Amino acid sequence: MKLDYTGVRNLANGTPAQLAAKLTDFDGDAVAGRSVRFTLGTGATQQTCTGTTSDTGAAACTVASVDQPLNDSAPVPLRASFAGDAGYLASDTSARLRLQYATGRAYGVSAHVDLLGLPLLDVEPQPDTGTIRTAGTTTTDTPCSADHGSPLLSVQKLCPKVTTTLAPGKVTASSTVGQARIGLTGVPLIEVSGLSATSTSECGKTTGSTTLTLKIAGVPVTVSGDPHTEIPLVGGGRLIVNEQLPSTGTDAGLRVNGVHLVLPADGGEVVLASTDAAMHNCGD
Repeated sequence: MKLDYTGVRNLANGTPAQLAAKLTDFDGDAVAGRSVRFTLGTGATQQTCTGTTSDTGAAACTVASVDQPLNDSAPVPLRASFAGDAGYLASDTSARLRLQYATGRAYGVSAHVDLLGLPLLDVEPQPDTGTIRTAGTTTTDTPCSADHGSPLLSVQKLCPKVTTTLAPGKVTASSTVGQARIGLTGVPLIEVSGLSATSTSECGKTTGSTTLTLKIAGVPVTVSGDPHTEIPLVGGGRLIVNEQLPSTGTDAGLRVNGVHLVLPADGGEVVLASTDAAMHNCGD
């Protein structure tokens, strides 16, 4: 006897999954009218269903709503088994199915600035949700920050958040900065208010956006809202608004930096309102 798994290879929590297998005898002929049991997952999170083989030897059943934990490499074990009877010996087969999951991160500000090779400003990402990785519905609870201040960089009212939902799987990362003032040697004064950056990913779709009010050297600057809007600065620096970069190693992913100041002569950078949202194991 031979049992071959022929069902889905990708799973998503909160959605149905059709499991299927084909039962044949030692001559390769289909075996009809036999019960095949499918077991998805292991231990306390097992989900099972049973199908009966057709004239072609095909058996199928549906797990109505997948509910499997996410492990390090995201496979879910699948076992299909025919118990055997008076006419045929038992047979089983196994497979490793891929579980769809989301990753995301958001933070308010980061900065690394050097002057003549000496560190002038070094701000690690803050407040920072850290990278989340989940196959379920979640919302981060990272506390907002009232402010971060220095003579060169001051920011106020920073709030990052990442949320995920199921059916369909979606992840949204958002970050807001109420006020920011960047006063670095060699570039004009940059003032930002009402900054909000968002990146959202679903399997097959990514979107990103940035809104803000911007002044450079005290002069209001109208920003179109188009992705990757670059503003040259006196002194050779560049200010990128709504910077949108594809996330690597994902099926659908986007990183949005609301404001990205790149200093001339490799002098460093300042990032305000950074978000990253990505989906993995989307399937064909």
